Amino acid sequence: MKFDFVQAAVQSYRFVFGSFRELARLALVPLLIKYVFFVGIILTGLHGEYLRQGLVLLPTYFAEGWFLACAVRLAILKDSYPASLTGDVKHDQAFIAERQFSIKIAVVTYVLIKIVSAAFVGLSMKYYALPEEGAEAATTMSTTQGYYFFAFVALFIFLIWAFRYAWLYVPAAIGMPFKHFLSILKGFNGSFLLLGTWMICFAPVFIVLVLFSDILSIAFPDATLDGGPTIFILLFGAVQSCFELLIAAISSIAVAYGVTQVKERI
Repeated sequence: MKFDFVQAAVQSYRFVFGSFRELARLALVPLLIKYVFFVGIILTGLHGEYLRQGLVLLPTYFAEGWFLACAVRLAILKDSYPASLTGDVKHDQAFIAERQFSIKIAVVTYVLIKIVSAAFVGLSMKYYALPEEGAEAATTMSTTQGYYFFAFVALFIFLIWAFRYAWLYVPAAIGMPFKHFLSILKGFNGSFLLLGTWMICFAPVFIVLVLFSDILSIAFPDATLDGGPTIFILLFGAVQSCFELLIAAISSIAVAYGVTQVKERI
């Protein structure tokens, strides 16, 4: 079954900006952790080492996963903990147990997804950066160029198909079985729906991020991440961290809205 990904994205934008204070409260500690580690990676020169980043950023993955799980639950289940407690001891105990279990599963799933993504990007970049030496290497590249092209096409198709697995933390957060989520978004149709949702959520915020980055470039015309002044790195880290977390929240909530649209029609 299909869902209206445009409507899901619009709902997500409305919710995020309508509940900005509560989401900001939830995001405060995860954002601080993300910022500290992000700036630390830049200052230590690890921003080009994608494999090492995956290990160094592990604490930020746990913090981000917790925030995104809470944000999705707030949007879909109206789970404004602890305000959502009723006072009924048995009901509240069951609610807290379910909440803790769902958030734990969502966080672990999110961390695993981020580790796999970091490893994949790191290995890809490492392979791409391998130097070619001499005429023998040039001849080899010439004879295998066609194989590389077809391998790239096959990998691209696989990544599109597997894109739905990158969102498994979303159903986990709201207590939806993975099997149910994947049955709703099965095959390439599901992946294309998720791609459309993510692009609508990503593009507007990314444009604003680019504008902020341009302002920093104007204020620090000669600054780079490798040799810029500390104030530039601190400001860049703040902007990047805030917008990355915002994009993740909007897109995660949009996917949750889309899936629940289908669930309500079943």
